[in-house]
Amino acid sequence: GRCVVRNGCPTKTDAGGLEPLVPLSKIPTDAISVEGCLRLWCEVIGQQWRGALPEVYRRCGGKNLSGNARLEVRRCKEWFGSSDFFYICGLAGVDADAILKEFQRCMDDVTNYRGVKDAKT
Repeated sequence: GRCVVRNGCPTKTDAGGLEPLVPLSKIPTDAISVEGCLRLWCEVIGQQWRGALPEVYRRCGGKNLSGNARLEVRRCKEWFGSSDFFYICGLAGVDADAILKEFQRCMDDVTNYRGVKDAKT
């Protein structure tokens, strides 16, 4: 979907997109910090990263995942490189290409990758 700004809040215009619950113009500006927003969007990227790599981040080492869990892992992996990925990276203020390159490096050698702290971007 195409991204637009409505009432000061970024939204997606496709049929399945989310609309903001409260327009930014209705939120007191002292309640919003740029740093907090950037951390939030970085956490979204981190959640997808951890979801795509159960063998690194889950106690079970990614073994014996249910069908639903395997589907979620696949969706997380497919998210990297998608238009949503690039959109969220823009909101987070990070270099999407560098993160994608590091994610692909990790996927190429998951057994030797120790997580996001190991990233060399």
